Amino acid sequence: DSGAIANFNELVDRLRISRPVRLVRSALVQVPTVIGAFKPVVILPINALTGLTTDQLRCLLAHELARIRRHAALRTSLHQAAQTTRALHQHRRWHPRCD
Repeated sequence: DSGAIANFNELVDRLRISRPVRLVRSALVQVPTVIGAFKPVVILPINALTGLTTDQLRCLLAHELARIRRHAALRTSLHQAAQTTRALHQHRRWHPRCD
């Protein structure tokens, strides 16, 4: 457990992620997950630390941290908002009472 945290902190430094990132374990997720665009949290399944080798865990953490570095959650949210706006705008043009 402390080895995973040390790996995580080292990867945060190596990837030059400037904002704080939390690492938590949860029984509510089945796969590693990143949530939060401004205060990111990496959530690992409970069994992730016991079922993986050190190298596998390091690769998994690097992958999730790379998503944070690329701002993937923020991009996804912005994309979904743009798609929703576009769909609503098209609906407004088709509806006769929306003049």
